[in-house]
Amino acid sequence: MEVYHQIDKHFVYDICEKEVMGENHGITFPDKKIMLIREDVYEGAVEGNGRDRLTIAHEFGHLHMHTNLGLARKPAETEIPAFRSSEWQASCFGGELLVSVDHIHRCKDPWDAMQMFGVSLDAAEFQWRKFTEEGIAP
Repeated sequence: MEVYHQIDKHFVYDICEKEVMGENHGITFPDKKIMLIREDVYEGAVEGNGRDRLTIAHEFGHLHMHTNLGLARKPAETEIPAFRSSEWQASCFGGELLVSVDHIHRCKDPWDAMQMFGVSLDAAEFQWRKFTEEGIAP
């Protein structure tokens, strides 16, 4: 995150206490270029926890893809296609950022990918399935 500030001088992030963030692991305000990360998630990412690393990559997805968008409210019973969901988009961004399509061929299975890319097994399995469907993974 510190490096990103060198790319965009207006980007601001803050590490917030769990009491302040509550159940939110991260919150991003793309138009304001502000990212808030819960303290335990930040510490986990620094320690190499795959889920926490993906959470931060997910928040960078919001930062990059969701600027200049108004708030879209929908009735609770309304279904939207996954690809239109900002949460789905940010999760895909995070997976693509952390699990390299250029190096997946060096892995023999999702477990190997998990270790190589430092993500959770769930994230590695998701990316592995996607890359396999696209004919990219071994």
